Amino acid sequence: MLVDVCVCVCVRMCACSQYIAYLLWGTQFCIIAEKLAGIHTKPYWMRALLRVPFALFWLFLALVIPFYGEREAGIAALAGHRHKV
Repeated sequence: MLVDVCVCVCVRMCACSQYIAYLLWGTQFCIIAEKLAGIHTKPYWMRALLRVPFALFWLFLALVIPFYGEREAGIAALAGHRHKV
């Protein structure tokens, strides 16, 4: 029972940490993109449209990076190369 509670608390704290990290880093990239696109003075809904591709890109990276080594090993196995994981 105590272990389950500890695991639940740890998972939620980790999720909060990742969310805060995304806010700190992702916001900066969005601001830079808005300035480069020249829409930093436009209404918020126009800026939000530009932020969607960035959010999807970061989501894609977050899903792909943990499996990068396994993907690389699988491609190497299909290609017949030796690869250390």
